[in-house]
Order: sequence, then structure tokens, then C-alpha cells
Amino acid sequence: MASNMEALRESCDKHVRDVVLGAAGEVQDGADVSPDFLKGMYEASELSVRYLARALVEGSPVAAELFDEGAETAERFFAGTWPNEFAPGGAKVRERAVAMAAIHLGTIVLHEHMSRRLGIDVLQRANTGLLGTAMIDVYAHMGQWIATQQGDQLRQAVTEVNEERSDA
Repeated sequence: MASNMEALRESCDKHVRDVVLGAAGEVQDGADVSPDFLKGMYEASELSVRYLARALVEGSPVAAELFDEGAETAERFFAGTWPNEFAPGGAKVRERAVAMAAIHLGTIVLHEHMSRRLGIDVLQRANTGLLGTAMIDVYAHMGQWIATQQGDQLRQAVTEVNEERSDA
């Protein structure tokens, strides 16, 4: 019985990896990110994302692989978009990429709390675009805020605290 359960888990892991990483790979390879592309991606991944949420909490191999792939994708994005600021393989790009992967996968792990707070099932097919839209809006507004005097002061203070800890 245990080997049957293990085989089932491995099969589910492979399917989730193929669905989630396949879509991410298409975007990274320059796929046209049209509304139709996103609809297809959301429809193909609804149950896979629910499975992934559990796998992330349980620390399964597929979750580790997806986290690592997400972080590696973010590293390539940062290094490719801002090569003067994020040297490939450097600590700074790695730290930012890990944070970005955690932010995005965190929405999957916390989907039940988000659903409760919003009064809808955020992973249900009809609602899947909601989080993407919210995330893009958050990024845009935080980018504007961090450019304000208060945002810049916070950024400088965090940087100074980090530098002090590095020196200690």
C-alpha cells in the first residue's frame, strides 16, 4: 500500500511540476502573455495549485523544486533587467530572488486565509486572476511609495541596519 501511495504522490508531483513550471517556462521563453494565455494557464492549474499549496506546507520535493525554479527565474529576471545592480550569481540578486519567490508562493500557502478575508475562494477558476491583478497593483503602488521621502527613509534605515549587522 505504501508503494502505491508513493507512486501516486510522485505522479501528482510530476503533473504539478509540468503544469506550473511549464506555464512559467513559456512566459520566460517569451510567450505572448495575452488574456487567452492567462485563462488557459489558470484553467490548467486550478487543482494543481491546490495540491501545490499542501506540498509547500509539507515540504515535499516538488515544492522545493518549484521554489528553487521560481527563485532561479527571478534571479535571471533581475540580472537580465538590471545587470548593473544585480550581478548574476551575486548575493544581492539571490536574496531578492528568494524574497520574490517566497512572496508569490506565499499567496498559494495562505490561500485559505485570503479566501476567508475576501469572502471568495481565491483558487476557484472564476477568481484566479484576482490575485495576479492585486499583486501587480501592489508592486506598482509600492514602487511609487518607495520613491517618496518616507519610502526612501525606510529604505535607507533598513539598509543601514543590515550593514551594521554585516559588520558585527
